[in-house]
Amino acid sequence: MMYTNLRKNRARCRTDELVNAYLEWCDEHYESREPGNMRCALARLTLYSKFLDIASWYYALRELGAADLSMSYKRACHRRWLGMLSWATEYEMIDASMLHRLQQIRFKPSPKASRIQNVLIINQDWCEDFRAKFWATTPLMPKWLREISTMCFYTGARPKEIYTLTTASITTHQTQRVIVLKTHKTSSKTRTPRYIALNRPARLIIDRKLKPFCPDDWLWPAARDHTKHVSYCVVNQALKRIIARNGLRPWTLYDCRRHAASMAVSQASPAAAQAMLGHRDLRTTSIYTIPSLNDAVLGAQSLEACNEK
Repeated sequence: MMYTNLRKNRARCRTDELVNAYLEWCDEHYESREPGNMRCALARLTLYSKFLDIASWYYALRELGAADLSMSYKRACHRRWLGMLSWATEYEMIDASMLHRLQQIRFKPSPKASRIQNVLIINQDWCEDFRAKFWATTPLMPKWLREISTMCFYTGARPKEIYTLTTASITTHQTQRVIVLKTHKTSSKTRTPRYIALNRPARLIIDRKLKPFCPDDWLWPAARDHTKHVSYCVVNQALKRIIARNGLRPWTLYDCRRHAASMAVSQASPAAAQAMLGHRDLRTTSIYTIPSLNDAVLGAQSLEACNEK
């Protein structure tokens, strides 16, 4: 194969040759869209560095961090770059010591620059603004998408925790229906199940979707293959299509999670928001909460009341 010829000069390997060999290997082992994603990510690496050495890697990471891309896309590119290096080390194209030194270089992507400069925007109430966008969009959705969006809105759960639900995950705790997820995002670290409490609007949706004789069936199956659940790509693309077609202001399903966290902190407590979102650390929950001008006004009024006493 092509990459067998690269073992002769491991000290100074050309980036484009290594990338081509890796993409050839990916085409043979992947049947998904991952090779296409790899090409997009590794194309930037070949633009930024000609050889794989410390100086070129520093320059490539700096250029990737400064690129006008989203934070998640930059991190995904970096992960694919490191995956290629691990593959190259396994096939003895680069030394393990070089891989270790490159892995020690931290990647800090800079935030995407705002197009509006020198403009002060006061967000009076993000939650109220999001609710207006959400309720303006839901009547235009198909039934399955409206159910998933409403569940995310009323539970604060991750979208994947909703559209991958089965009847076996629903249980009754006293008079409250609860979702019990034994496998979730932090199950390998916490070793405990994830509980999602259902309020009345969410409980009504679940009661309509329950299948008592088919506990392992998906509540929201895929349209073409009912043995699989609907994918996030389908959900996300359908939501974007509805928003763009009707000229609405954009929002995502993860905004429902931010809205739930902000409302739980303001109406209940940070601990309630932490339990609802299923976080191990309260500092993670603080990332999702969005302070509003109303919170600042209430804080100022509490200080005023304290001085009057």
